[in-house]
Amino acid sequence: MPRRLKHILIFIGAMFLLIFLTLSAAVGILYWKGFFTLPDFSKLEDRHATSILYDQNGEPIAEYCEFCRELIPLSAMGHFPQIAIAVEDQRFETRLLPYDLFSLARAAWCYFRTGKSCGGASTLSMQLARNTFLQPELKRQWTTKDPAEKKRIIWSRKLQEAWMAALLEYYLGRKNRWRVLEHYLNTANCGENFYGIKTCSKLFFSGKDPQEISIPDAAWIVSLWRSPRYGSLKEKDHDEALKLRNRVLHRLAAAGF
Repeated sequence: MPRRLKHILIFIGAMFLLIFLTLSAAVGILYWKGFFTLPDFSKLEDRHATSILYDQNGEPIAEYCEFCRELIPLSAMGHFPQIAIAVEDQRFETRLLPYDLFSLARAAWCYFRTGKSCGGASTLSMQLARNTFLQPELKRQWTTKDPAEKKRIIWSRKLQEAWMAALLEYYLGRKNRWRVLEHYLNTANCGENFYGIKTCSKLFFSGKDPQEISIPDAAWIVSLWRSPRYGSLKEKDHDEALKLRNRVLHRLAAAGF
């Protein structure tokens, strides 16, 4: 074997060994910190019962809950499943992994060019993992004042999302990905601690069920998933909520909905 070729092969082998040791050390640290702890899948079915306040005649006058939602099947969700796919995860039916590699590459390239986030790359599986298992991390992200700490929390949460999205698709059955969509639509946050399209539809549209909601009104609820603070029904938030709704309608048109 020529001496030069031998040196090249030794160098390549050393690089592979270094990469292997680095990845092994990283996995070991993550395992030690509890990163690979299995999530509590029973939370997927947790209804978080509402406390109801009654008047002296036994009539309900108010409801209180920390996490309000009603669980319904996909068949009772009207336009929402199609809208969720068109807006949040256009390759939901065709992607082979819990991740959208095209969207991840696009987001990475945009971040490399501009130094800041240029739109989400999370799939519905990743968002379901975030909504169900990572609420404490989200609260820490929203409340911390230190920019460096906030960035660390965000990157840690994104890694956990990716890991738990893979576990979710395995647990629910990767060939039955529609269960991911059903659970996602039952956990999406529309503001004021209200979750799931059944609860949100009744809250914002006078007790209507999701199947009774028109496409523009459904688009308004969907727009709140990324900015639930505008679901407060306060007049000052109306214009911003309307912009978000119109953005969703444009996405639907672009996707050929």
